[in-house]
Amino acid sequence: MIGRGGFGSIFKAFWEKGHIQKWCFSANEWKRSEPLWVALKSVDKDDENNEHKAFLEEAKNLHECLKINLYSLDFYGITKHPTTQKYLIVMRYAEEGDLRKYLRNNFKNFDWKSRIDKLWGLATDIRSMHEKGLVHRDLHPGNVLFGEGRRSFVSDLGLACQEGYVPIGELKGVLPYVAPELISRGSPYTKATDIYSFAFIMWECAYCMPPFCNKSFDTKLAVSICKRGKRPKVTEEIPQCYAELMQQCWNSDPDKRPTAQELVKIFEKWLEIISGDNHSDEDIKIKNQFDKAELLRPKIPRLFTLNPGAIFFSSPIPLIKYWSFNKK
Repeated sequence: MIGRGGFGSIFKAFWEKGHIQKWCFSANEWKRSEPLWVALKSVDKDDENNEHKAFLEEAKNLHECLKINLYSLDFYGITKHPTTQKYLIVMRYAEEGDLRKYLRNNFKNFDWKSRIDKLWGLATDIRSMHEKGLVHRDLHPGNVLFGEGRRSFVSDLGLACQEGYVPIGELKGVLPYVAPELISRGSPYTKATDIYSFAFIMWECAYCMPPFCNKSFDTKLAVSICKRGKRPKVTEEIPQCYAELMQQCWNSDPDKRPTAQELVKIFEKWLEIISGDNHSDEDIKIKNQFDKAELLRPKIPRLFTLNPGAIFFSSPIPLIKYWSFNKK
């Protein structure tokens, strides 16, 4: 086992035969890839019926997203554990690990062009989900993986749901990444709740440290976020255009957040500008902002103290507790 989240366990395995790529008519057989490492994911639930339902739901979500976007995590199918008889989802193994591990190992060379490129990949995956009417519900750095060629992709669709789903009893997630309307009002999950989570991934990519890492993820922080609009500090070392987009994404009003499609277009435009494709005064202004940020990048302090109460894996966030606090 190489990992365990709030909803399942991850195993690493070597696939000697390789995955099926296409049917070879001349040889009258399936053409397979070279042998490769894969990740096997189980879905852990309290009872077998719920476990099977959750497993099939995640497999279906992966398949639906792959239909319209080949940039997503490769989903190869399902298999069965020979001993436990549990079903397992078979996916490409993420050699570089999750976002937090990637930042820890690469922050010195993680320039602004690379950051925008990675965020573009994530926004593309989120757009694919949203085009299918799905909301991820659990976006945080632990569910952002880096695979072959260091391409980034969104993983763990175990909690994904149709837009409009209303959580009953409790939320699950990582507190800083959970939209305030979910915590304080019990609002339904929408595409905008994913965009709020994406804003904090942008912040972590900018500063190479977790948001609110020096605070306990408790009721006090939740109320500060929901009622007082508390957000991580934004400094002048990052591009102004980037800061403004990030702040739009974490706006307390869901209607004022951009869509995933808008994010994809913005990141594509920025990549063109950073690469030197500048056609207007506005393009040059943006290019200068990224050039300045690149010079200041080594000066951004990365040392931080992690509060023991800062829990960066998905865990329950009781709604009733926060509602009762808000009524005071």
